[in-house]
Amino acid sequence: MPHPNPNAIAMLLVQSAGAVLLATLLHGYNRHYRRDYLLQWSRSWWALATFLIASAVAQTVARGMPHRYWAGVALAAVTLVAGYWQIAWLLVGTAEVTTQQLVPARRIRWILLALLAGAIIATLLFTTAPPFSPEQDFARRGVRSLAAGVAFLIAGAAMWRGWSQGAGWGRGLVIAAFLGYGLEELQYFAASLVQVTDGPESLFAYTAYLGPVDAILQWVLGIGMVAWLLEEERWQVGVAAEQIQHLAYHDVLTGLPNRLLFIDRLQVALAQSRRSKRKVALYFLDLDRFKDVNDSLGHSTGDELLKGAAQRLSRISRQGDTVARLGGDEFTLLVRDIAPEDLGLVAGKILEAIAAPYQVGNHELHVSTSIGMCLFPDDGADPEALLKNADTAMYYAKEHGRNTYAQYTGSMNVRAQDRLQLENDLRRAIANGELRLHYQAITNRVSGKVEGVEALVRWQHPARGLLLPGAFLHLADSVGVTDALDEWVLREACRQVRAWRAAGHPELRVAVNVSARPFQRPDFAERVLRVLAEVDLPPAALDLEITETVAMANAEASLTVIRALKARGVRISIDDFGTGHSSLSYLRKFPLDTLKIDQSFVRDLPADENARAIAAAVIDLAHRMKLSVVAEGVESEDQRRVLDSHACDQLQGFLLHRPLPPEECERLLD
Repeated sequence: MPHPNPNAIAMLLVQSAGAVLLATLLHGYNRHYRRDYLLQWSRSWWALATFLIASAVAQTVARGMPHRYWAGVALAAVTLVAGYWQIAWLLVGTAEVTTQQLVPARRIRWILLALLAGAIIATLLFTTAPPFSPEQDFARRGVRSLAAGVAFLIAGAAMWRGWSQGAGWGRGLVIAAFLGYGLEELQYFAASLVQVTDGPESLFAYTAYLGPVDAILQWVLGIGMVAWLLEEERWQVGVAAEQIQHLAYHDVLTGLPNRLLFIDRLQVALAQSRRSKRKVALYFLDLDRFKDVNDSLGHSTGDELLKGAAQRLSRISRQGDTVARLGGDEFTLLVRDIAPEDLGLVAGKILEAIAAPYQVGNHELHVSTSIGMCLFPDDGADPEALLKNADTAMYYAKEHGRNTYAQYTGSMNVRAQDRLQLENDLRRAIANGELRLHYQAITNRVSGKVEGVEALVRWQHPARGLLLPGAFLHLADSVGVTDALDEWVLREACRQVRAWRAAGHPELRVAVNVSARPFQRPDFAERVLRVLAEVDLPPAALDLEITETVAMANAEASLTVIRALKARGVRISIDDFGTGHSSLSYLRKFPLDTLKIDQSFVRDLPADENARAIAAAVIDLAHRMKLSVVAEGVESEDQRRVLDSHACDQLQGFLLHRPLPPEECERLLD
């Protein structure tokens, strides 16, 4: 083997110094910009520097170790491993920067381990004691140069595709350098192949000019990297600014315009309407009982429901109209150039779109919406007035049955103010001791004996007198006093029945209605049992009445709560049976005690054949399931006879006993 070429060794060291400089530069960029592909590229250039230094050392000491076989093997292995790892890290970094996706770390480790094993095997097969033959040098370094050249060209071509779609000139410089490196490595491969026939002098001649070319390519690559990173940072700043701008005017969850953008578009629409003399309609929507979904199935399910509603509203709106989410479950729709007679037509389309079932995970959800609507300029002269009046009309629709719409009228403002005053009064009602309980007897159909009472809340309003539940219970949820109200009713009812049982009615039970929100709380069963313990009332004396809708909102969670209460002896009744979302498959799983036939079926007895059939079917179903049956709303002897003919167990209604204050109910019990 001839003496090593000092110029070739010097060029290898020059190239390695450039590789170290570039690796350090990329590592610094990665620490600042936190780009994973920069880390991969930095490792690639460190590997290249190792490859070049090991090659220079091997050439320098080769003639001094003719009998040191294992030293030669070690140098050859380091050279080959570093060379192949450089290719791997280069391709990984390029894949990450072009696809904007991270390559899994585990996959990278497996690739590196495979290359390590391959390099060691190649070293052992093609390395003998020095001097090394040209064939051995080609098998080790020539093949690696071929792989490196192809890798650089592939990486450059991959980045070229992205650059041709509009990237800056910094990427162009990087691409040019990659392509140059690829061609240079292929030329080295060709030179190492030629040395097999022409001798190693031909390879030394090639490496004499390799250093300057490599230095130029490294500087081009370094400048390109700096420019590319600055361009990418500037692009990301622009994208972030656009996102901030979008978030400022759009709802994060649904992507719809938010209140700010909606008011801006409403102002523009009103200005255009004043010039064109055309009407503008504003629809204000609120999803009915949306809080029940959130409370029973969780906020993630509620969010999916909101997104589904937003998509439906967007589909039915015309181009030029605006659908917005103002917050919570409230949406608005701005419709330009509308005839007054078309107001109801658009509202009907909204009701139909919202009412269709929603499939969210394993749940099929049914929701409706209440809509308030107003016209410009008839119902308001500016955005604030229109929104306020449409909101007022929406509450009017909600108070009149939900799943309907109402157009604003001037008289609604009086109702809105009245509602606001009542909400404020309700917040103080519990603390001021204004709530009362009346009790309606539940009697045995055969003996006529009072076997239990149902606790019914009343509000002794200081100015309005005694208010029935229909006048204020629907406000409790929006005011935020549902939990406190339910707990007060439960505690007061249990305390009163405890006193009656001690006064000589030891078998008396009390039925208490449960609202949706408290029932869905994880600690509901624990709270009920705590109240029973505090008032010293046996759990068997309490009968909790839960509607089908509340029980089925989250059947699995309801089953857990009911089982926990039943395990301690509390009785469970399904109230208003037949009016909610019935599911017999779940009904048979619930450990129930009683079914209560809703008064809407009892009211039409005996004239309505369908009502008679439903009542008979419910009673028969309950008896087959070993459940007792209570008929609510019994008001006539004819109704009583029909229920008696079907062996209904217990009766409740004005025919027998009206709801009474505690002192009057006590006389009834005596």
